Amino acid sequence: MVSLENGDDIKTVQGNLGHATAAFTLDVYGHVSDRMKKESSSRMEEFIRALTGTAQEEDAGGTDKGSG
Repeated sequence: MVSLENGDDIKTVQGNLGHATAAFTLDVYGHVSDRMKKESSSRMEEFIRALTGTAQEEDAGGTDKGSG
């Protein structure tokens, strides 16, 4: 569902589609949620790496290994 993929929350989509419950909307469009979970997980991983400096260390390590 395009609106979920573009960031609309499930309650908004539920109301827009006239569904009685958010659970029904999730049952119908759950496949979208699964993909969004993976994308969210990737964003969270990038965020954590940025906070911990892991991405910089890996980049620096990868560069050193490639030049040696």
